[in-house]
Amino acid sequence: MDAVKPNIIRSNRRTISIQINSQGQVVVRAPSRASDRDISKVLTEKNDWIQKTLQKMSSKSPQIKLITNQYIYIQGGKFSITFDPEKTTATFKTDSFVLPSKGYRDDHLHSYIKQKFFPHLKAKVVKFAQQMEVDSKISKIRLSKATTNWGSCNSKGTISLNWKLACLPKGLQDYIIIHELSHLDHMNHSPAFWSRVERFFPDYKLAKKKLKQFSLK
Repeated sequence: MDAVKPNIIRSNRRTISIQINSQGQVVVRAPSRASDRDISKVLTEKNDWIQKTLQKMSSKSPQIKLITNQYIYIQGGKFSITFDPEKTTATFKTDSFVLPSKGYRDDHLHSYIKQKFFPHLKAKVVKFAQQMEVDSKISKIRLSKATTNWGSCNSKGTISLNWKLACLPKGLQDYIIIHELSHLDHMNHSPAFWSRVERFFPDYKLAKKKLKQFSLK
């Protein structure tokens, strides 16, 4: 391969798959017993696709940063950020956020979102789960600080939502929640899974495209 160092994740699976995440990192998911030689062989076979995909990603317009030291997006709206060392927690005044310090910016915003917005996101999960008749399969709904995905669902029924979901427009929030709830019936991205997503979010293809405009970094 051409100077691409993959992130290899081994688990109890049968096949080797290759993905490129939103940060342009090559992710290899392989069976626990797969040898380095097996993985290297698949990477070599997929090298042309990897290089073309990375080149395509690099030529795209820069993604929108949801949070900087100057602003934060909340439910698609843009609000300014200022800093006041006399403050101890994040506060919202009229049309801007006031934070205690730049050094702990994300920690303060995470705490604010967890308190003010997570209950609303959680209520959305419950509402859609009831509509999709999978509410009985949910064991836990939690807020995540993941840096590579907007949400996840595991086989134990735990739904994890990225805390920056609160920054996205409500429609994209709905898509991500429905996407994760669909995994309660299909723990994969098979045609049956996407059919399930489409049933409850018909414009999912457009939502997927729009979501790529935003950065989790």
